[in-house]
Formats: sequence, C-alpha cells, structure tokens
Amino acid sequence: MYRVDALQRLRDGYAQARREGWRLGAKIVRGAYMELERERAAELALASPIHATLSDTHAAYDAAAAFLVNEIATQTTLQPAVFVATHNNASIERVLQQLQHLAIDAGDAVMFGQLLGMQDATSYALAAMGAPVYKYVPYGPLHEVMPYLVRRAQENSAVASTIRAEATHAATELRRRVSQSLLPRKPAPAV
Repeated sequence: MYRVDALQRLRDGYAQARREGWRLGAKIVRGAYMELERERAAELALASPIHATLSDTHAAYDAAAAFLVNEIATQTTLQPAVFVATHNNASIERVLQQLQHLAIDAGDAVMFGQLLGMQDATSYALAAMGAPVYKYVPYGPLHEVMPYLVRRAQENSAVASTIRAEATHAATELRRRVSQSLLPRKPAPAV
C-alpha cells in the first residue's frame, strides 16, 4: 500500500473479480521496496510511485483493509478474503473494531499475520480472541535472508518501541507457565 495507485488497483481488482465471478483473495502489506522504486522512477525520469509520507501509506493501508472488510459485510456471494499482514497495532485495532461493529466473525474471510518474533504478543492476543493468525518464517541461504530481515527491521522501526512490552509479556507468560508446572497436581479420581 506504499504505492499511490495501490488502493485503486485493489478496488479495480475486486471489481474485476465480481464481474468475472471469482473470489478475490488479498494480502495487504505496507510495502518493502520503496527506495528501489523511487530510484527506478528517478532513473526513468518518472514521478515517484510512492506515497510522499508514511502517514499517507498508513492511511492507504487502513483504507484498503476497511474497504475489504466492508465488502465482506455487504456481499452475500463472492466475498473477498483479506490477509491483514502488519505489525502495526493501530491498523490491527481498526480492523478488529470494524469487524466488531459489523458483527463479522473473522473465520476464513479475515486473517492476520506477522513475522515470527515481531509483535508476538499481538499475535497471541489475536489468537486468544479466536482470530486466525499466521506467523511466517523466512528461510534460505543467510546471504538471501539477512537483507530481507534487515529491511523488515528498518520498515518496522516503530515496532522497536514495543520490544520492551514484548519482553515483559514473554517473561510474565514464562513465569506463569513455570509456576503452574510447579503446583502440586491433584491425584486423578479413583475409578
């Protein structure tokens, strides 16, 4: 959704799916190759295809999610399916509020996903609410995986502010599990 044309392309793709009678599945992401696309546009003497500000990108992402969730609520056939791929808690909260407001059970129509190790507390909370949550793990040769992970870390620098909360949550959960395992167990009733 970092491209200025992304929201319209999504709407056009959904309209095409409705016209042709197939179900649109969309994974919405903020984006990964902003600098490369800006450089390529400059090389070709074209206007940058990238939103001017991060706020514009966030707005486009949230608008795309809202559009798809609204279509899920209003269509009885060929509802779109949306994979909300984000580490941004504000965007996740907006989707959850919209689902609640429209009385939609996420089911197979709305799924959430994050990179394993990023926003795990958010993933746990979503799963506890019954939302479908997927964690992905990049794999492959180190020289291919590391640049990808570095880009994710750079793009998700806002997530860094939640690392302390993540660590606190993990430590609390670990203490809870350990203390439960140390509690004396009641013997099974005799049969």
